[in-house]
Amino acid sequence: MRRVLIALPLSIALITGVTTAAAVVKPGATCTKVGQVSVSGSTKFTCIKSGKKFVWNKGVALPKPVPTRTPVAAPTPSATPTPTPSATPTSTPTPTPTPTPVAFEFVNLCAADPEVPSEWKATQDFLLKKRQCATPFRYEPLKVTKDFAVVELTPRSDLLPINTCKIEQFNNYPILGFPNPNNAQEVRDFEARRHPGPNTKYQVVAIQTPDAPTSTTPKQDFGQYFDFIKEWTQNNSDNGSSVEVRVPDKYFKIARSLSSYEGINLHGKPVAGGSQFFIDAIAAADPEVNFSGVDMVIIVVPPTTPESLLGSQPWGGPVQSNEGMINRFFTSAPNNLSENWHVNHSILTPTMWLHEMHHGALDLGDHGDYMGFWGMMSGGGLTDLLGWDKYLSGFFSDSQVRCVSPNITSTHYLTPSAAKGAVEKLVVVPLSKTKVIVIESIRRGGYNYKLAKNSLGALVYTVDLTKTEHGEGQYVQPPTRGLNTVDFADAPLKIGEFVVVEGVRISVTASGGFGDIVKVVKVSS
Repeated sequence: MRRVLIALPLSIALITGVTTAAAVVKPGATCTKVGQVSVSGSTKFTCIKSGKKFVWNKGVALPKPVPTRTPVAAPTPSATPTPTPSATPTSTPTPTPTPTPVAFEFVNLCAADPEVPSEWKATQDFLLKKRQCATPFRYEPLKVTKDFAVVELTPRSDLLPINTCKIEQFNNYPILGFPNPNNAQEVRDFEARRHPGPNTKYQVVAIQTPDAPTSTTPKQDFGQYFDFIKEWTQNNSDNGSSVEVRVPDKYFKIARSLSSYEGINLHGKPVAGGSQFFIDAIAAADPEVNFSGVDMVIIVVPPTTPESLLGSQPWGGPVQSNEGMINRFFTSAPNNLSENWHVNHSILTPTMWLHEMHHGALDLGDHGDYMGFWGMMSGGGLTDLLGWDKYLSGFFSDSQVRCVSPNITSTHYLTPSAAKGAVEKLVVVPLSKTKVIVIESIRRGGYNYKLAKNSLGALVYTVDLTKTEHGEGQYVQPPTRGLNTVDFADAPLKIGEFVVVEGVRISVTASGGFGDIVKVVKVSS
């Protein structure tokens, strides 16, 4: 086997997320959204689907904190008379060294961001006041080190053809595989649903009604969301982006009240009232909005609207416009920060907007039960999309993926998936025509800037297209040491650690600011 030399650093240097429940959560009680998490006492409960209902599961006990001994102050001694000393020569005082500032580090993903952008501060404060998780509100560029020693890597010529790793989707949900490249219709349908993606065209439709009036503009009320979506897309698009977010300069009026549309008051599945609401919204905007080339419509109402009147919806369509059929919608709840916490506030953050948008197009599913907080489709949008999900959505190209045989020994360098650039970021090992192992390098940066130190390393997970229940399809593969966190925070492999998946041993042989060097070896099952 030919070898490639590469240098490594010489000095290896909710919202549907977690909620601390104010009320006691009981197993089997009704909840609102699959994947929602609540902490009650020392137990973490997850919302699951049971039959046609959403209910709390039996719960998982949280690790018990180690008690910290409280120091006892020593008594202050009584003052005693001191004789007056004789005069002595004055010496030059030694200057006190200036302390080196300590870089701030997050201890958990829910913590407040001291550098939160001003336009998001009120949202972060609202979430924390209501004992919710503060998701990422900004992008932090990741700097990758470039001082390297010599390591032998497996050349691309020894890799498998890329289509071997692009497992083909054969069912309707979740969409975690690629279309059959020989079926032109499948390819067209897949490309039409590949949103949000690098080149998605969004059209905002802002609606006011008799029970939701306003005198403001959509840009004034939701401009920070529109900017976040555009910047998130550009920052994640390693191979270029032509994303557009088209925003009208006013709210369009509907004569009916929001409360008259049955079933739109909560997040959920399609209902007749919601379908009519979408038809009326497009009809109100159609005379003044050109819907040509639009991939997804974003519907908003004034943020002064009572939160209970409209729940977020990732579904909608098809709806006819003057320019053609519209098939994909995302509706936001009002996001009214002046009210008490309502279940509709669960989709308050921009990462949860993106989470829901994916459900409305290339539906990747929800994966909190088996992926912990890893991925935007897990854990309430606390971390960015998984590398595999970015690949499916078009943010990564084929050239950024190393398709590796499970039957030979090979070594690979992975740039952190959060770094910007069209470089190799995924190792994919096919186990069958429907299942692959995925490896990506995790570092603090991008939209994962809030990760704690124990979350850094090489994340290993499997994608299995035969698993079609809600919440299934992607699975963290923990190292042999096991996991010490309920949200799989410490799942990434550190240097010297390994995991064996169906006879394939994956280990990290070098790690640092450059990313990770991973070794793939066939072992006995």
